[in-house]
Amino acid sequence: MANESKGTNATFIARGDEDIQRLVAVLALGMCRAVSAGAVSAAYACHRLFGPAVISRVHEAGAAPELLEILNLASELEAVERLAPDAFQASLDDVDARLVNILRTIAPIVLEGEKWLVVPPRDAST
Repeated sequence: MANESKGTNATFIARGDEDIQRLVAVLALGMCRAVSAGAVSAAYACHRLFGPAVISRVHEAGAAPELLEILNLASELEAVERLAPDAFQASLDDVDARLVNILRTIAPIVLEGEKWLVVPPRDAST
């Protein structure tokens, strides 16, 4: 069995197609900034967030073609870093800038909806 943690669990919940797109765009932007700052590696970002499952889910949510393209570019960051290290920072900066621009178009004008991070209630029997 994989390394299982016995700590607290939390879940990100986005309700509706637009909210899913917003959540993924915000997470992606944060991940790009973390990679840029050297806090996490491109390999970590691609493993944890920039992969086919997220791209597929965002596609199912009816994402704008631009967001799908950005996520596809982000999914290639590990390969760019490995195969063309001189182009890596420019690629990362491009993904970052494009995420900021797409967020400007999908971010809500008014505050609405629930919190994204949900911590389930603890089981009283444990």
